[in-house]
Amino acid sequence: MGNKLYIDKSCKICKTYGAYITSEKSIKMEIEDINSLENLESKDEIVFKSDDKYYYGVDGIIKSMEASNKSPIYTKILIYTPKVITKKIYKFISNNRYRISKLFSVIKPKP
Repeated sequence: MGNKLYIDKSCKICKTYGAYITSEKSIKMEIEDINSLENLESKDEIVFKSDDKYYYGVDGIIKSMEASNKSPIYTKILIYTPKVITKKIYKFISNNRYRISKLFSVIKPKP
């Protein structure tokens, strides 16, 4: 079974994360819209599916980063940071993702 990452495809932050995770061609991971999942309580979390196991929110980010061998330093930081802190930060970002993504379109990096 292949890995699947379910994201909110209408969110710029989520789409950017999906593009980052699959940026290497050797990575076999499908990106699907979160709305295609049935029986999901919250559509405000990234969901990662691997070997018929589902990982939600921060756990989904950690598992998808491990599966893609992306940023081992950031993965270790997320793993060793207390779950209470990472879940609160993730919840804040996921609940405000549309507002935060608007900031990215206003604040553009200088070329």
